[in-house]
Amino acid sequence: MKHGSRSFSAVFVAVLSLFVLLNAPPASGHAPSKRSSTGKVPQPKGRYEAQRPRVALRPDKKILSQTTRNSRKPNPSNRTLSSKRQSPKTSPVTAYKAAVVMNAKTGEILFKENPREKLLPASLTKMMVTLVAMEKVREGSIHLRDKVRVSKRASRVGGSQIYLRPGEVLTLEDLLKAVLIKSANDAAVAVAEYIGGTQERFVRLMNAHARMLKMQDTFFTNVHGLPSRDGLDNVSSAYDMAILAKALIKYPKVLQWSSKPVAKIRSGRYKIASTNKLLRSYRGLDGLKTGYYQKAGFNIAATAERNNLRLIAVTMGSPSSQARFNATKTLLSRGFSYYQKKLADSRRAFRKPMPASDLR
Repeated sequence: MKHGSRSFSAVFVAVLSLFVLLNAPPASGHAPSKRSSTGKVPQPKGRYEAQRPRVALRPDKKILSQTTRNSRKPNPSNRTLSSKRQSPKTSPVTAYKAAVVMNAKTGEILFKENPREKLLPASLTKMMVTLVAMEKVREGSIHLRDKVRVSKRASRVGGSQIYLRPGEVLTLEDLLKAVLIKSANDAAVAVAEYIGGTQERFVRLMNAHARMLKMQDTFFTNVHGLPSRDGLDNVSSAYDMAILAKALIKYPKVLQWSSKPVAKIRSGRYKIASTNKLLRSYRGLDGLKTGYYQKAGFNIAATAERNNLRLIAVTMGSPSSQARFNATKTLLSRGFSYYQKKLADSRRAFRKPMPASDLR
């Protein structure tokens, strides 16, 4: 009996000890883990929190996707701006204010948009300076090898220039190269003073030539095309500039000069670069003249020849230099395509068998 009670006591003590151990608090002093009402065990705090895997810091996938969806929702104000940009009602920036494409041989107009609108030609004016000079050379009253002494007035003209010095002597040909290639304002005045005595007299010659060519929308007040201080600026139209270009390219020297991206003057000591960037980017293009100042916009009178067909394209009032060049390339390409198709159609018509009635 005593042996049985001892065994029972030993078992009781062991069970009691095990119960105490299981319910004792952790050594670190933290309370025992308890499950929440949701059944999840709260995360312990302290050092363990800094050691949790990084993935535990990521937001819940549902929250992330919802946040992303919310961030992608179009803002009403943004949607309005977007719709304004894409709306066909808003007029896009036009490539030019006026344009003409002309057959250089026949004068046939292949394309026109506002051809007679009076606009500011800017340095396209210098085409008339060159034409008057070449007419005088043809008459024999002056020669391209003539020596021209630069006046103080010519040397003081601003804008694009070759930095002429008072008393400097250049050949007329060098000055005309600078006028046509570099669009040099000081060279234009020097040419005008050499031929007309004064710029004012030379301007009268320019207007007389304009009348002879029936340029009805054109009136010149200076030789360089810059805005005048008195507000009386040069005016012309795309159609008139095409007529002027057609008359000017009859002189082989003109195309010889205007086709050069880079030329040398002052006995080869001074390089001038062309303002016409189409010379190296459009096949067959060999001239002619660009023009720009802020109020006038970007202008160009360009000419190109392909398969013995020469076209002239004039664009005026473009918002940028690149817009001017891109529009001109497009117009010229359409002109050449038109004639190519016309020629192909005529050849097909010629190859058709002739009706028997026509053989009688």
